[in-house]
Formats: sequence, C-alpha cells, structure tokens
Amino acid sequence: MNRKFAVLLLLGGLAASALQGVELGVIGGPVGNPQTFVYGFSVGSGLIVPMLKIEFEGFRLINEPGNYLTVGVKLRPKIGKIAPYGVLGAGVGFDRLNFNFDEYRFFTLYGFGTYLFMGDILAFRVDIRWIDLSAGNRFRLTAGIYLSI
Repeated sequence: MNRKFAVLLLLGGLAASALQGVELGVIGGPVGNPQTFVYGFSVGSGLIVPMLKIEFEGFRLINEPGNYLTVGVKLRPKIGKIAPYGVLGAGVGFDRLNFNFDEYRFFTLYGFGTYLFMGDILAFRVDIRWIDLSAGNRFRLTAGIYLSI
C-alpha cells in the first residue's frame, strides 16, 4: 500500500470519527436576480460541539461560467421538526481545478435559513446567503432536499 494513501486514509478516518450526523442534499434557486439560477450539492456533518455543524457545498450558475466550492460553519439548534440556523463561511470560484491560484476567485459568505424535518432522515431546507465577491455582492436564495444519516 502506498504510504501517502495510508496517511490520507488515517487522517480521513480521524476526521470522520470526530464528525457526527452526516447530511447529504441537493440545492437550487436564484442568485442575484431571477435570470441566474444556481444548482449544486451540499454535504454537512456535526462537530463534537452540540448545535455546531460544518458544511461543504459545490454549485454552478446556469448562465455564467465557473464552479464554486464553499465551506461554512453553522449554528443549528433543532426545535422539534424545525432547525433554524446561521452560517458563516468562505469559498472559491474557478473555471477549472489547477495549481495556478491567481485564477481563483476567493470570497466570504454569511446567511441564515431553516430545515423542516419530514421524518427521521428526510428534511427540506430553505436559506438565503450573501456572497461577497470581488465583482460585487450577490444574494443567493436556495431550497433543497436533504438526507440526514
């Protein structure tokens, strides 16, 4: 077995053991105006600290080139079937993955939303986020379906 692969596997296992409650979802909605639509996926997990979650998202805009990846921290208490949250994070926009970091567009984001749980593992999410891009601020309104495992 390759040593690098073994080290990555070990680090990934340690990170996974510290995380709890994996969430998988798909998102979609308008960005900035109704003519621009976003679609993508979201993966999240709980941390050891109660009500604190980490979230990774990947999305694209239909009418614009490029891909976006974000990571955020959510404060999400669950009250019955409803789980409101606030999120703070950072992201990067790129046309293709490479090691020329001058081509990447870094940004910050913040927002809030809520989950509505429809059973033990199925949830519907609605949120709004403000994305601070160098070309100007945008808001993103999305909805999504999530599985909480």
